[in-house]
Amino acid sequence: MGLRFQLLAAVTLAVVLALLLGGSVLERIRFEERRGGIEARVDRLLEALDEANAPREVLLEYFRADEAKREEGRAIVRFYALLTGAVLLFVLYVLLTLAIVRPIERLKRAADRLEFGRREHRAPLVGPREIRALAESMNAMAARKEEAFQALEEKLEEVERAQAALVEARDQLIRSEKLASLGRLSAGIAHE
Repeated sequence: MGLRFQLLAAVTLAVVLALLLGGSVLERIRFEERRGGIEARVDRLLEALDEANAPREVLLEYFRADEAKREEGRAIVRFYALLTGAVLLFVLYVLLTLAIVRPIERLKRAADRLEFGRREHRAPLVGPREIRALAESMNAMAARKEEAFQALEEKLEEVERAQAALVEARDQLIRSEKLASLGRLSAGIAHE
């Protein structure tokens, strides 16, 4: 499953949850507003005005209470909007961590192990397509490095054999020179 698909699924899920949650909140607010209907609200207001000595205060109190209910509804909507945003950010954080950050960390640990001498280690092929391609490239580079190291070891062995042969030839040459010098010295002594 690709990274784009996972991100799209997470965003879609968060949006659906937000819409369901927000829709239920809005429906509750609308129900509260519709409760009793407009006629019932007008009737209650008229009854309160008939009973009151100061109709202006009754109207002010009624409209303040109505405005307070509306503000409470707006506060609830703001709260759920913030909650939805926080949930969406959390879901995106988790998806990005799982889909990108952790595979990159694994790739980095594999590169560190490869750099510090663990030649047999290879990068895990996990994560989104791009990170897997990077891991495959790193594994191919590690294989080329291993082949170069093998070739270097073979050349080193060849140089060591050549050096041993040169040391042996030098030692034989020194022995031959010693014998030749001894022969010349013997010939000179015999001649005298």
